[in-house]
Amino acid sequence: QIGDDKAGAGVKIAIIDTGIDQTHPGFADDSLVMPEGFPKVNAASHVSFATNKVIAARSYVNLLPYRDPDTTPQDHVGHGTALAMIAAGVRNAGPLATIQGVASKAFLGSYKVFGTPGYNDSASDSAILKAMDDAVADGMDIINLSLGDDFAPRLADDIDVDAVERAVRAGVIVVVAAGNNGPGLNTIGSPATAPSAITVGAMTNDRTFGTSVEV
Repeated sequence: QIGDDKAGAGVKIAIIDTGIDQTHPGFADDSLVMPEGFPKVNAASHVSFATNKVIAARSYVNLLPYRDPDTTPQDHVGHGTALAMIAAGVRNAGPLATIQGVASKAFLGSYKVFGTPGYNDSASDSAILKAMDDAVADGMDIINLSLGDDFAPRLADDIDVDAVERAVRAGVIVVVAAGNNGPGLNTIGSPATAPSAITVGAMTNDRTFGTSVEV
C-alpha cells in the first residue's frame, strides 16, 4: 500500500496531543468517505471539528487542572496538527515547500489532551488515559503519543505504561516519543518505556555539508 493514492488507505491514526486544525489544507481530501459510525465526538457541538479525513474530534480539556477558556477540540498550539501532517497529511503547498505526510490516505482522529496556552500547558494522566480508552473503543488502528514525563517510574507502578500495554493487547499499534533528554543513558521518559510500544527517538550525525568559493 504505497503511492499517493494508496498509502495508509483505510488506516485510522489517533493523535493524542494538542488537537488537530481540521481546516489545514493538509487534511483536505474529497476522495475519502467517512467510515460508518463516525464522527466520534464528546459533544454534539464538536461535530464541526470533524471532516471526512479527521473522523474523530474529542477534547478532554475538562479533565485538566485549571478552568480553560476553550474546551473544544481546537488546536491552539500546533503540535498536534504538525504530527497529524507528518503522519497522514495530503500534498499541499507550505510556506517554504510542498509537503506531504507518510500515509496520506489514512484517516485521523483528534484527541485533545492539552489545553489553551497559559491555562493548561500540560496534559494530565486522567486526560491521557481517557483519550487512550476512547481511541481503542473508537477502533483506531494506531495511537500516537508524542508526549510524556521525564520521570519514568518502575514499569509495574506506571499507569500510563499499563494503558499502553493494554491498548497493544487490544490490537492497537502504539507509537511513543522517547523524550527530549537524550542522548545519555536512562533518559527515556514515560510511557515510552512501555515494552510493547514503538518508541521513537531523533538522531543526528556529525556530517557537515559545505561549499567552497575561489576568488
